[in-house]
Amino acid sequence: MFFLNIKKIPLTYKRVSLRINLREMTVIPFCMIFCQVISMSMALSDIGAQTLSYASFACFMASFIFMLALYLHAAQMTRFGLLHFLLMLTLIFATVINNINVKTAIYQSFYVWQTLIIFNYYKIHTEKIIKFFAISLSFCVYANLAHLITHPTLWMVETGKEGAGYLLGNNYNQMGCRLIIALGTNILCVKYNKLWLFNYIATAISAIVSLFMVGSMTSLSMIILFTLYTLIPFAKLKKNILITTFIIFILFQFFVVFNGRGLENNDLARYLVEDVLHKDLTFTHRTYLWDAALKIIPKSPIWGYGLVDGDWYKAHMSSMATGPHNFILAIFLNGGIILFTFYLFICGYAIKSILPYFKEAEVKNLLFSTICLWIMTLMEMYPYAIMLYPLAIMYNYHNKVKKIANKLQT
Repeated sequence: MFFLNIKKIPLTYKRVSLRINLREMTVIPFCMIFCQVISMSMALSDIGAQTLSYASFACFMASFIFMLALYLHAAQMTRFGLLHFLLMLTLIFATVINNINVKTAIYQSFYVWQTLIIFNYYKIHTEKIIKFFAISLSFCVYANLAHLITHPTLWMVETGKEGAGYLLGNNYNQMGCRLIIALGTNILCVKYNKLWLFNYIATAISAIVSLFMVGSMTSLSMIILFTLYTLIPFAKLKKNILITTFIIFILFQFFVVFNGRGLENNDLARYLVEDVLHKDLTFTHRTYLWDAALKIIPKSPIWGYGLVDGDWYKAHMSSMATGPHNFILAIFLNGGIILFTFYLFICGYAIKSILPYFKEAEVKNLLFSTICLWIMTLMEMYPYAIMLYPLAIMYNYHNKVKKIANKLQT
């Protein structure tokens, strides 16, 4: 049976011994993944569902402790896993020495570590693990749309956007990152049968409608771009678009974000942004936040300041700041050069692991969904568990390929 496989070994006439193979009981990782995705994606407590919030988090913590025990017993840690451990340990250490937001840093670490542990322990079932994440993330997308439809004051009244109350990520600017990883995971499953294709289409439509409702334009444009990208049948064109989009991300990060308010003195930039794109040159005051972050990062360049909260940002950056609104700047603020170095190595390992399969269409789709997520981080900062999740899929993708190859040989 797919979900439960118990091997019975009869020893004598009256005695039967049961040996349970936990790696074959795939109902267990499905439940753990579902609880994890619900806990880290849905702001249940902010919409008044405290009981559900506590229950989902309790289930997640129980599953994390269970998986950690299995993982430690197996005593298997890859370099990729070690880098994640060191990255989150650095984040926790920097947060502890600054005594700011220790609890959140620890919880974020648990989410990151559980994803890696599940992929590692169930590596012979990588394909099923990806499907379980796809199911769980799709549920969040549909639930979020249903919540928006049943609570129209959140998005129909402009002042509602300033407060809490959104199901997916609490803030409407936090929806996009969860929606793009949902689409990126689902696109890996469409080749299995028509039901997965239908689910991907439904998820994409739900994501686009949700972002259109709340008016998150950066996320909406990236979701639409990714959806259109998956429809392109030409491999060479997909490759060129992917590389071009990545280069745009790098150039924007270096020449716009790292330039801070200096952009306002650039005539070419002013022309492109204001006259061509018809946008505010400050990107809705984000250049002020980038400039403030760039001024404070050199004061603690090695360790940063830890996972800080809104009060810290307002005290040290700007009275209107809730963060630097850029993930790379957030990394430097949270853990300095050390944290950024670990993150670069993780990205490098993930990309190196999946590059041998670059010719496959689904690999290009996965990579492009990650680049779209990175472009969204130019204007926002997202949880580490969200940012590291697609990299975990990239790194473990070869396990999925090996499983298919073994089936073909058999």
